[in-house]
Amino acid sequence: MANPQTLQQVLNRALTSLRESPIPAGATSITDPYQLTLLEFFNQVREEVEDAANWRALQQTYTVTIPAGASSAAITGTNERSRLVRQAVMGGGRPQGSFWTPLIGADQLMPLVFDTTQPTGPGQFQLQEMPLGALQYMLATTNNQTTAYPSAFALSTSNSADSDAGNAEQWLYVFPPPNNQRTIQLTMVTPENTYEPTDVGRNIYVPTLPIVHGLQWMAREERGEELGANSMYSEQRYRSLLDSAVARENAEAGDTNDMILV
Repeated sequence: MANPQTLQQVLNRALTSLRESPIPAGATSITDPYQLTLLEFFNQVREEVEDAANWRALQQTYTVTIPAGASSAAITGTNERSRLVRQAVMGGGRPQGSFWTPLIGADQLMPLVFDTTQPTGPGQFQLQEMPLGALQYMLATTNNQTTAYPSAFALSTSNSADSDAGNAEQWLYVFPPPNNQRTIQLTMVTPENTYEPTDVGRNIYVPTLPIVHGLQWMAREERGEELGANSMYSEQRYRSLLDSAVARENAEAGDTNDMILV
C-alpha cells in the first residue's frame, strides 16, 4: 500500500522540474525564500483541488450532541471550509423514496444528516435541510418551543452569537429544539488547514499530480517564463489533470455519470 505523499515530496517534485534546489533531506522547516513562495502557491492550488470534488479521503463522520432545550452545537473538528456530503435520491428522501444514482432519475440531493439517538429503534431518521435564516425565523416565531426530537437542520459557522467567534468551525442548528438530549450524525468533507513552513513531513490526501502541475504553472507565471499566448499550456495541463482526477474520484465513488460510454 502506497503512503500519502508529504509536503516536502510534492514541493521537491515541483522544484526539480523548475530546476531549483530541493528541500534537503532531514529538514524540519522551510526557510529558503523561493521555497516559501512555492509553499504559498502550494496552499492556493491545494485548496482549489480540495474544493473540486467530495474526495473520499477528506470525508469524515461527525457526532454532535444537542443538549435538551438547545437548538445548536459546535461540530468539533470541522473548519471554515467543511461542507456536507449530499446524495442523490428519488422521492426527495421521503420514506417511500429509494436510493438511485443520478443516471436514472434522482430528483433531490439529500444531506447525510441523521438523528442517531436510538440507533436500534425509533429515533434514527434523516433531518431535512432548511435555510439558516428560515430556521432562525421558526425558532423565533415559536419561542423556541421544544419537542421530542428535531426534524430539520441548518449549518452556520462560529461567530459571536454562539460564543465561538474566531474558531473557524461549523455549527449545527436544529428545529424544533429537543426536550431531551439528541445525538446527530453528519458526514462532511473537511479540507486540510493551511500547511506551514514547519509541516515538511505532513501528508497530503488529495491527488498530488494536479498540485505539482499547478505549482509549475504558477511558478512559471511568477517568473515570467510563460507570458502571452504560450502561457496557456501549463494551465491547461493542470486543468486537464484535475478534471481527470475528479472524474476518476466520482466514478470510484459510484457516480455512474462518470462511467457512461459515449
